[in-house]
Amino acid sequence: MKNAFPYPYYIYGSDDSTDQDVIIIVPKEDMPETQEDRKNKVFFLLKEYNLNWNATLAVIENGKISDTIFTKSWIDSLNNALLETYPLHQQEYELLVTKK
Repeated sequence: MKNAFPYPYYIYGSDDSTDQDVIIIVPKEDMPETQEDRKNKVFFLLKEYNLNWNATLAVIENGKISDTIFTKSWIDSLNNALLETYPLHQQEYELLVTKK
């Protein structure tokens, strides 16, 4: 069902993690305004596509993450974690984050 998933996504984090940390990339216009709506969007996407991800939403602009679910991850740390651990995982999408 991942092939039908409506957004690109990246797996990140240590290569020996027991769960799958995923950043779902959404266009700026698709990012809900409130934190509660952002969490709900993740919940409904995971439920609809039957995915067992530890997921967050993010927007990428100009080679960096510019927005995310703040209560879950700070932008800078999420950006840098993705940049550093992207090569540790098999990925479906080319990395659009290019700088710290």
